[in-house]
Amino acid sequence: MHKICQKIFIGISSAILIAVCTANYNPSFAQSIFELKFSSPQLLQKGRALLEEGDSLGAKKIYERALKTDLTGLQTARAHNGLCVAFIMEEIWQTALNHCNKAIRIYPQNWRFYNNRGNIFLETGMLKEAISEYEKGLKFSPKSDIIKNNLSLAQARLNSHSEKNNAGKKKGTTNI
Repeated sequence: MHKICQKIFIGISSAILIAVCTANYNPSFAQSIFELKFSSPQLLQKGRALLEEGDSLGAKKIYERALKTDLTGLQTARAHNGLCVAFIMEEIWQTALNHCNKAIRIYPQNWRFYNNRGNIFLETGMLKEAISEYEKGLKFSPKSDIIKNNLSLAQARLNSHSEKNNAGKKKGTTNI
């Protein structure tokens, strides 16, 4: 009995569907196995879509899978940035920071990487560091409303903290 094997590659939106069919001369014995495979850029797109949907766990799995594929330097940086965002969503600050740092080491020209690192510092109360990161990001994207708004927020929080500290010092001091 002869077996027939075929590989059929069909492009479907964001995935490649690979169908492997094995059959004998009798078509009733045909057996199909379907496997969904994503290319590296498609994994990054899927990870981003999951983040936009609020699915940090799904996004982390996709980005970790992407990092095991053959990525360019920029794609690797984007995967780490995606992981950074996923961990920010989960408020796992140190792991988020580690991934942001990796993204910036690999591709230091992307303002979003600095914005995300700034967001970590902002949310953990490291306001001067947040401002510094946002300012670095602005050098790469001076017209970005996102980073300008984050910078304004960090500056406002820093000013608010400074005013509270100064008011507390004035109440606690006496003039002789």
